[in-house]
Amino acid sequence: MKKIIILVAVALTITGTLIAQNKATHQRKTRAQAQQSTAAYSQATVDRMSRELNLSAEQQKQVYNLTLASNKESLRTKEGVAKYNADLNQILNADQKATLDRLKAEKIQQKDVRSAERHNDLKSAPVKVTGPEKI
Repeated sequence: MKKIIILVAVALTITGTLIAQNKATHQRKTRAQAQQSTAAYSQATVDRMSRELNLSAEQQKQVYNLTLASNKESLRTKEGVAKYNADLNQILNADQKATLDRLKAEKIQQKDVRSAERHNDLKSAPVKVTGPEKI
């Protein structure tokens, strides 16, 4: 009886380990997949901006090339974002710039509202005391 229990425990341990290793290998992206996702992300950005800002065909091409180059370089620094925004402002006309600024302001406002709501939820949540407190 002890041998059967030990064999079952060993089999479950090995099975769990194999399943965990199998899941980890499926999460990795190849270089081609990463490039495809960069291109898809750039195209989604162009589609969204075309819908919101009514971009012309020439502007769509320019924004796509700018976004693709920016995503490939992974410009996440303040300087990189500033350069991207400066290049984007050269592509857009005055009405499109105003619309983009308005959309950015709305997005920031929504983010602030969500943050305040989350903060208020945390403040109103009951505090759980787990041990004696020193005064």
